[in-house]
Amino acid sequence: MNERPYAQMGEQIKQLINALVLAKRWDKKRAVQELATRTRYADSTVYRWRQGRLRPSDETLETLAQIGHDEAQLDRSWGQSLLRSARYPETDQFVNQVWGAREIRHILNNLPRPEHTAFIGRQAELARLLQLLLPEHAAHLISVDGIGGVGKTTLVIEAAYRCLRASSGELPAPHIPTFDAIIFTSAKQQYLTPHGILDRRQAQRTLQDIFREIAVTLDRSDITRTTADEQPDRVRRALSRQQTLLIVDNLETIDDRQNVIAFLYDLPPSVKVVITTREQALFAPIRLEQLPETEGLKLIQHEAQDKAITLNEEQALALYRCTGGVPAAIVYAVGQIASGYLIEGVLARLTRHEGNVARFCFEGSVAPLRGQPAHHLLMAMAMFPKRPLREAVIRTAGLSADPIAADEGLARLQQLSLTTGQEGRYQMLPLTREYGLAELAANPDFEEEARERWIHWYLEFAEKFGG
Repeated sequence: MNERPYAQMGEQIKQLINALVLAKRWDKKRAVQELATRTRYADSTVYRWRQGRLRPSDETLETLAQIGHDEAQLDRSWGQSLLRSARYPETDQFVNQVWGAREIRHILNNLPRPEHTAFIGRQAELARLLQLLLPEHAAHLISVDGIGGVGKTTLVIEAAYRCLRASSGELPAPHIPTFDAIIFTSAKQQYLTPHGILDRRQAQRTLQDIFREIAVTLDRSDITRTTADEQPDRVRRALSRQQTLLIVDNLETIDDRQNVIAFLYDLPPSVKVVITTREQALFAPIRLEQLPETEGLKLIQHEAQDKAITLNEEQALALYRCTGGVPAAIVYAVGQIASGYLIEGVLARLTRHEGNVARFCFEGSVAPLRGQPAHHLLMAMAMFPKRPLREAVIRTAGLSADPIAADEGLARLQQLSLTTGQEGRYQMLPLTREYGLAELAANPDFEEEARERWIHWYLEFAEKFGG
């Protein structure tokens, strides 16, 4: 596991030491000694703070922040970075106490609370999303797509909160877009928690639901009092009066999807729209795959620390591989372990066809496909341990005689983010493949025929290219 769990905090303490050297004309050794004296710790402890290996107590963090303000002339953004990176519980209150309250501009918003205490990974995708949200960028509709549980909503909410802090003046940043209103609507029907799948009570699943959420957030009761025919124009006018960020979460579960998309297309330039969906969209796209191993292991470590459990390197790596780097699966698994389940049992249950993770990530996408060519292609693709050729998948699925159905089925799997195709080959996330194999096992008649076709294709391939 990471030996520097507070590396970002260590960078802030290093900045404090350097600032003291400049302000007091000390050398670095003297600066460390002074910090040790003021905090009543040994020099070696200060060095461990600087290395990010050890977190000071809350009281000591307050002392360090005060020294940064009084003696090193560091600004409030440094104080915020120090305390937030150390997970100090009341950062804003203490920073206001030391540096003085900042005038905060009120931004109309209804953002939900972030589901996690830290945003891990996805830095390139976050930077891309924030770039697309800038007013000088032509993109009006932005989509974030990927399988269920891959972190679409988490990414969008993180970007929205950064925009909110920049807009209000709480944390000014020159390259972060600013808005006068930020509105969040979600058609999400379920949450995946360590205790199972929970139903969401307040989902906005129609265009009228979205209108009501906009009206409440903007404090425009006149919108809800108008007739259904008049509401679209009334909402457009209300949104056009300010720079607005509108988030439409889980587009695929909205009932009147075409009406919603048509409305979003027709919004004024002052409105930026971010859509999350399991289906690949044709807007300015940001596509999420599994977390890379390094970022996945960081998320596992962070969740383990938050839940006060210990996982060794071998266990963390096994957990990453079993979850395939899907964030929701990682959070669920660590939560299960923290609840008292043995890690071996948790890993065994993760990929079960009827398990909570599989149902949350895939059931909504796969259920409508059952009995259709796309479902046969999904099961056939899962049989290949590596990226199969298009011809091999179609042959194994028994669709060689129906190329139109094969084309439509493969396109549908890509639209649902269940597979990606490149240069005539197809690829699945590990968790998707395990689910596809479970679907295969649940259809024994198809499996028997598919495995026979699979073997024949390999034999013919080997005979043709084996030399």
